[in-house]
Amino acid sequence: MLRILSGEQRGPLAMLFRAGLWLLTPVYRLGVGWRNWKFNRGKGVHRVDVPVISVGNLTTGGTGKTPFVIWLASHIRAIQVDSPHGRRLAIISRGYGSLDGQVNDEALEMEQRLPAVPHLQGPDRVQLANTAIEELETEIILLDDGFQHRRIDRDLDIVLVDATRPFGYGHLLPRGLLREPVASLDRADVVVLTRCNQVHEECRKRIKERVLQWNPTVLWAECDMQPTRFLQASGTELELEELRGQSIVAISAIGNPGGFQSTLTQLGLEISDSIVWGDHHHYSREDLETIRSLASRHPAKAVVCTHKDLVKLNVDRIGSLPLYALQVDIVLGAGQASLEQRLQELVTGSTLPATTSPEAGSAP
Repeated sequence: MLRILSGEQRGPLAMLFRAGLWLLTPVYRLGVGWRNWKFNRGKGVHRVDVPVISVGNLTTGGTGKTPFVIWLASHIRAIQVDSPHGRRLAIISRGYGSLDGQVNDEALEMEQRLPAVPHLQGPDRVQLANTAIEELETEIILLDDGFQHRRIDRDLDIVLVDATRPFGYGHLLPRGLLREPVASLDRADVVVLTRCNQVHEECRKRIKERVLQWNPTVLWAECDMQPTRFLQASGTELELEELRGQSIVAISAIGNPGGFQSTLTQLGLEISDSIVWGDHHHYSREDLETIRSLASRHPAKAVVCTHKDLVKLNVDRIGSLPLYALQVDIVLGAGQASLEQRLQELVTGSTLPATTSPEAGSAP
């Protein structure tokens, strides 16, 4: 589907399919416009009793949101406050792709990386926020995937933009990947460009210029998705260098599989074959057999997936091959000092020491 939406796939059938999707786009645009018109006038917006930080996307698909939320939660907990345990923090999300009565893959991943931070999922995020405040004594709420969820007022609106496909191929859903028009970035307080290490500097500059056209005063920041290690379900770790130059089978069920495979290639792994499922795919026994069969046809040393996949597969081996997840962490570059100062002010009501100054790349 992505090859069709991006225009990479040519031919009469692909062109006809794109034309059909384009005809449906005005209906989606009308619905988004009406919804935003109401929220812009404060209709249906609820204010909760603690600060709310929203992290979201302008597009569908993976932008590195889960690693960023993990970084954000870890950073907030590390800010010094008048409490031996820091601010009590909770993450609130819709839980897309979850099965009845269960949390989704993103929550499982965050549970492993943030065991001390409760994560509440459900369709009514206003109710969940109030529950977190009243029953868990939460002092700060992180609203995961919250840019389009406007029922909860927020104190800081952070939008992630994927440098490898920043504006959803230039079209709203269903023709492109945009959830709402690029002009909606005028609501953002912070825009963070992710996967910066996968594009050239000139490309990053063009993306920034376009964002600043819509929101000249937005705080601009950039980050890389830094691979740190390979990890098995049992907790066994492997250094990145240990698979360098080796043939592997790559599997993924995420929003941006191309970014994942590009990272593996940059690490020096040779992808002999790959399987891509839709985002939030639930693995079955048949899927495991498909992976095992594929791996047996190649001289692969391992099967490699994302951490989001590993928490669902929850096995150390598939057939005769070990299964490893590539763990990635957020590394901030331009705009880091300005973003950290904004978080400091929100969490404590005070500013960072005067020795810390905004970095190049942040909008004034």
